Amino acid sequence: MNFLFTSPAQFTLKSITLAAKVDVLIAIYVISLCILLAFLLRRVFRTKLKQITSKTATELDDLFIKNTTTPLFWLVVLIGVLIGGSIVQLPVKPYNFHHIFKKTMETLIAIDLTWLVVRLIDLVEAYLYQLKQRTQSRLDDKILPVFRKVIKVFVIIIAGLMIIQNLGYSVTSLWAGLGIGGLAVALAARDTLANIFGAIVIFSDGLCRVGDRISVAGVKGTIEDIGFRSTKIRTTSQTLVTIPNSTLAKANVENLSADTHRAVTFSLTIPSATSPDEIIRLKQKILQTIARHSDVDKENVQVVLTDISSGGYTIQVSYLILQTEESTFLKIRDAIYLDIIKVLKESSPAG
Repeated sequence: MNFLFTSPAQFTLKSITLAAKVDVLIAIYVISLCILLAFLLRRVFRTKLKQITSKTATELDDLFIKNTTTPLFWLVVLIGVLIGGSIVQLPVKPYNFHHIFKKTMETLIAIDLTWLVVRLIDLVEAYLYQLKQRTQSRLDDKILPVFRKVIKVFVIIIAGLMIIQNLGYSVTSLWAGLGIGGLAVALAARDTLANIFGAIVIFSDGLCRVGDRISVAGVKGTIEDIGFRSTKIRTTSQTLVTIPNSTLAKANVENLSADTHRAVTFSLTIPSATSPDEIIRLKQKILQTIARHSDVDKENVQVVLTDISSGGYTIQVSYLILQTEESTFLKIRDAIYLDIIKVLKESSPAG
């Protein structure tokens, strides 16, 4: 390539050689072609592709066009300016304008690519949200926005460091500083990070969610809120218990809401003077009484004699109630208890 001029002071129209004029024309042609291509690309995205994506069931393709059209437009323009400007040799004295122009354009392209990646992160979040809706995943809505922001910040920091390094500055000390600073922050916020990761485990593994009844670490109640630091549980006595997510994620959690039924087991002691026939009749009446309730699993009702002692005979009663919601379960169990008491009064086995 021929130099257009060696310094600003030497620049005159007569000083431009024929080859340099050709380089300028070629540069203008390349830049114009890229700008035209950028406008054409934007038009295709906003009209033709938009018409196609509007007919699809998913909104991801529409979001892709919306988020990438402008960054791609400027990417094509900037690449055209870089290529075109590189054809024309700019002066290197007293300042290396060619080097300055190249680094400036590379920086602008890097910023535009970072912008494009950030926009694509939004697209990934939208995809994960749709996946969550389709698969009924318990990945909470609180997690996705936080991950999106964290990844965006990470991408911007990495891009910034790469730009600084491309400009000729050493980023070794910055990397070391970030490493030491990150270690200090991690140590200081160790418990907080543990709780945040605990929340991620809770949501991703489907351990429990708001509204579930759970039993954990001696606490039994309904989950009212799952935050990034802790989980709040409302007990049956209406007290509010807060458990750190890191503790909850590592504990043995019994999710009562996941059960399809709730078991009831209790024992009755009848006098030793009760005859075998009376015991048989009593057992049958208790079994029939329990089985009459529509919310009881009739195939799993057991009334059996489990112990014989000088103080009397022990009958163990066990059955499954098909309702797991706490208040409903208590009402059904209460009604069954009352019916069994009536049977005991009517039978009077001790008589």
